[in-house]
Amino acid sequence: MHMKVSRDQFELRGEQIVHLPTGAVFWKGDEGIVRCDWGAAGEPLPSGHDYSRDELMDAAHEIFLITRARPIG
Repeated sequence: MHMKVSRDQFELRGEQIVHLPTGAVFWKGDEGIVRCDWGAAGEPLPSGHDYSRDELMDAAHEIFLITRARPIG
């Protein structure tokens, strides 16, 4: 079942943002582009829930804008 992505599903870990339900990890790459290790995003989870990669990327980008996270490196 498709689940809506919300900001409260994310956790800041240093300079990374983690989507807790899927384990997807986001960080800022070169020139401010958001990079990602998708974890289980885009695949059905054991719970039957699934999360859109596009929605996750949009939410992560918004969180980076809000927190002004610095690039890693």
